[in-house]
Amino acid sequence: MSAGTSLSTKFVRDDLCWLVYLMIGNYCYLAAGMGPAMNLLSSELHLSYSVSALHFSAWSLGVLSAGTFGERVMRKFGKPSTAWMAGTALCGGILVFLSGVNPIVTILGCLICGFNGSIMCQSLCTIMADRFAEARVIAIAESNFVASIFCSMAPFLIGTCYRTGLNWRIAIVLPIVLFLIFFMFGRPIIAGANESGPKGIQVTGKLPPFYWLCWLLVIFSVASEWSIIYWGADFLEKVAKLSKADATTDLTVFLIAMVFGRFVGSRLVRIYPTQLLLRCTSILALSGFLTFWLGNSVFVNIGGLVLAGLGVANFYPLTLSAAIGSAPDQAGKATSRMSIASGGATLFAPLLLGIFAERSNIFSAYGLVAGLLSICCVIVFLSKWQSRS
Repeated sequence: MSAGTSLSTKFVRDDLCWLVYLMIGNYCYLAAGMGPAMNLLSSELHLSYSVSALHFSAWSLGVLSAGTFGERVMRKFGKPSTAWMAGTALCGGILVFLSGVNPIVTILGCLICGFNGSIMCQSLCTIMADRFAEARVIAIAESNFVASIFCSMAPFLIGTCYRTGLNWRIAIVLPIVLFLIFFMFGRPIIAGANESGPKGIQVTGKLPPFYWLCWLLVIFSVASEWSIIYWGADFLEKVAKLSKADATTDLTVFLIAMVFGRFVGSRLVRIYPTQLLLRCTSILALSGFLTFWLGNSVFVNIGGLVLAGLGVANFYPLTLSAAIGSAPDQAGKATSRMSIASGGATLFAPLLLGIFAERSNIFSAYGLVAGLLSICCVIVFLSKWQSRS
């Protein structure tokens, strides 16, 4: 209890903290909206599973590439400038995606969004890691909680626009509007952030072995999370026999469960060690997904989706904070390399799932997610974790 209290006293939410939370959340809204958006776009453009999956892969390829270049960009331009430049380019990518009338253009838009959105988030996470030091676990947990709130809004707003006869693209324009607001009012807040504190982008060297254990866990957990988000609406439509509009909207329960899960997680990290929380997370995620996947009624499917969301919610924030904690003087490098893990996971998992679904069906393809979550459980239970990171 005393450790949690100590962390809490070192953590204070100020304007910079809230701005970072909102900017990360805005990007995550867009990323979460790609699943239901592609479910609708594929119908408009008559895309196959494989071509639809290429959009997710292009986004992930952008994130993967950003993992290589993010640290270099921060070194050259500084963290605040990097955040604004990448955010501006992200808005340009959204416009490219929305203007596309063929998959070549829309795939290009996804690539631009993934690359620039990831670099923006890397710089923002590095700012937080430098600012809060060992209390970073609270900041990262809370930022992911806020991000989950934004994520949960995406399928709801997209589905509502579609259901009411509005163009679903209206919901995808929202991140551009919010970024412009953040840019107008937030530049003085971020300017010069952390320049007097630890420089997480200046220290070089090899990352420790424990970091790479976290890196592997992020690969498998992120692959599971985004496979559910990207293809969940299609699963509910094809397997649970919901209408397209209902399937798109009902995917919201997974994201709402993640919101609640991350809210609870942001409170528990102040009290309990990472290892214990990750064990609970892995069990809940796997059992919930199996219930969702194997359920024989829509109520069981939705109930399992809720449990899976509660479990999956805290994999990434807990693992990321532990990874950065293993190399606090290399926070920029740690967050950049973690983008390679998350980008690689979302590059291959949805693509493979789409290919399997095309050759068999979406139900059989979702067995891949069950395998990924099982691997997460093995890593968490058989590995020796630091007591608090």
